[in-house]
Amino acid sequence: ATVAAYCAARQDPALHVLVRAVMAAGRAANQNGDHFPDAPISGELTGASLVVLMAICLVHCGATPASLFCDAGAGRGMALLAAALLLGCPTCGIEVHALRVKISVRCISAGWAKFAALVGGGAALPPATRFFLSRADLAACPTLGADGVGATIVYCFDTGMPYAVVLAIARAINATATVTWMLSFQDMVTAGLLAEEVTSLATPVRMHGSGSGKTCRFFRMQQPRRGATAAARANDDSFTLDGAGRVTQVSGVDLTTNGW
Repeated sequence: ATVAAYCAARQDPALHVLVRAVMAAGRAANQNGDHFPDAPISGELTGASLVVLMAICLVHCGATPASLFCDAGAGRGMALLAAALLLGCPTCGIEVHALRVKISVRCISAGWAKFAALVGGGAALPPATRFFLSRADLAACPTLGADGVGATIVYCFDTGMPYAVVLAIARAINATATVTWMLSFQDMVTAGLLAEEVTSLATPVRMHGSGSGKTCRFFRMQQPRRGATAAARANDDSFTLDGAGRVTQVSGVDLTTNGW
């Protein structure tokens, strides 16, 4: 009821208003703004675009609270926040830049705290949501997943990635038997992904900041997979948010050595 009242006052679709408010709070937690030296934040979609993509994941890709949503190249973590908010599932992100990994923890925590405030406090939230973050080079990841569990849906804003990394992501997804769908911005079948593109799901999206348009493409993985399969890559870098959006647990070599 609190969220409905908040949204009704802004004359916008309710989910768009909610997600924009949560993501704005998350982005504000990054004291460097949208860009910072040597590691510009890029590839973020608007809240409205993420609502559409998450809705497609729910209706057409079979996302459930038991899914594991993976962002390959997580940046500030906004896609993870949107997936947790709208799909209610655990999320995992892989990011090569250590500073971005640090910032994403701060931003996701701030966004979740905003969500708690909008719905009237921690008691109104579902059980604590698990986020997994890994500082790793996607070019070297044999599989995608977290905590020994393979990813289910993989999202990747890959337009600016070196093509060698794109090829490596395709190989990693092929080797992760649990992946059922991939969301990408280029032809992943040509890159070697063992999938078929569902062209009817191709969706125009807008970029946060610039407002430029892109098209998100949906790839349904071949089942059973013809390629090699492997256990999900180990990932010790994780944290849990309590009802008020605070980080309540931090573990993993990368995180503890960075003083979190």
